[in-house]
Amino acid sequence: MASVRHHDHGLPLSETWTVEDVGPALISFKNSWELFIESLLREWKTLNIVSALLLSAILSMLQNQEMAYDPSVRTLALVSLTCALMSLIYGCMYIIQSTILKSMYKTTSWVQETQRTLWSTWVMLALPGVWLAWSMIFFIASILAFVWRSGSTADPSTPSSLGPDAAIGPRVLVSVFFILGTAYVGAIVKTLQECGRMNDATGETEMARETRDDIGDGRDGGGEGA
Repeated sequence: MASVRHHDHGLPLSETWTVEDVGPALISFKNSWELFIESLLREWKTLNIVSALLLSAILSMLQNQEMAYDPSVRTLALVSLTCALMSLIYGCMYIIQSTILKSMYKTTSWVQETQRTLWSTWVMLALPGVWLAWSMIFFIASILAFVWRSGSTADPSTPSSLGPDAAIGPRVLVSVFFILGTAYVGAIVKTLQECGRMNDATGETEMARETRDDIGDGRDGGGEGA
């Protein structure tokens, strides 16, 4: 028999994700998941705008020589710049791959990942907001550092640079944030690739099943006609 589809929801009527006879609970869950992703997409677009504005503000701040030459202000500003850049990258990746995120083929396994702490889908979805929050914190800290380290007659007009040993700390701090953000990019790409391969495999299976059903119906019809 040919595969029967639910005309109201456009899904195969199935007891699981891909076989026939989908129940109303699954339909409700699918609609709720799509609404959830849509709300996240609107949030990510807003966060991208804020990240872009923050990047412009940080770059403008670093063009000020008094700020750029102060080791504390420069280090905090560079960490903030790194966090804002990573937030923007994550948000763009999610918006571009929104079709994969809306897919239902891996949603059940995602729901079961709530016990994981280091990496899960929920950690992945929260990354743009988390990194933007850290960027804002470091940006505010850099402004406060500049306020308390300049403007007084006791403060030097041109802050002295750090020595070779002292400069290692700020360099390591900025590098750690950059490496951590890059590692998250790799984890996101891996997760989205797994979802994409699962979608393709499930789609090919569904297409092959429908083809076999259509061929079977044609043979049955030919036999009855004979």
